[in-house]
Amino acid sequence: MVGQNGEWKWENFDNQLPHEILLRIAAVKPPNISFQEDSIGWNGQPDKKFTVKAAYNTRLQETRGEDEAIWNLIAKYRGIHRIRTFLWLTGREALLTNSERFKRHLASKARSGICGDAWEDTDHVLRKCINATEIWKSLIKEELLQEFMSMHMKEWILSNIENKKQRGTQAPIRQQERKETRWKPPPKGWLKLNIDGARNIMAGNATCGGVVRNDEGKWITGIFKFIGTCTALEAELWGTLEGLDEVWNQGARKVILETDIGEVKQIL
Repeated sequence: MVGQNGEWKWENFDNQLPHEILLRIAAVKPPNISFQEDSIGWNGQPDKKFTVKAAYNTRLQETRGEDEAIWNLIAKYRGIHRIRTFLWLTGREALLTNSERFKRHLASKARSGICGDAWEDTDHVLRKCINATEIWKSLIKEELLQEFMSMHMKEWILSNIENKKQRGTQAPIRQQERKETRWKPPPKGWLKLNIDGARNIMAGNATCGGVVRNDEGKWITGIFKFIGTCTALEAELWGTLEGLDEVWNQGARKVILETDIGEVKQIL
């Protein structure tokens, strides 16, 4: 493997190894040719002989430490079983994302179907996708966001579960007070129209629906419409149009419109 000049004899193996491995070899000083001839041996044993037990012990040592901590923490999780399974898959970076499906020959592309990124892996789905990033931006303080987004996935999970580090969330999810939202009746003699729009993220198809009730909470009429492909805001606007058109055709003129998207109110 080494020539008389003390350099690697690349012609013996350069066509048998990946380029990144060759680059690593190039950074290693070749053995001195004045020493005895090299022989293959297993570094996990003093006598250099390979055994399954030695390989197992070596692998066990490699997985201890932080890895062992995360699996112990997930195993002790006392929440819903499916959440524990989700955490385990996330720690293994084995969520069935498009890149994982591509590796298993279950999909022809590893590209994200939502944002179009070329490689949709676990980290992309949970943090790096533009949609996920926008959510974290609203929860994490700006000065801590870069660290939060760049942590290794296992370290990220540990930090979130243990909650040891105060990340300065502007509105920590686990500390938010749940505010019960109840339907409030309109004034006497009025009707209230509640509308909602929904969009399938993957397909882009959208629907809208609505319900009309009087001041006693009695159901008067309802609407539903399959729209086609549009945004969530456009679906909400479609619901507004269809709902108001329905109550207008029934002769109602005193109507209160209620929607959960503020942009609809601004547009109107």
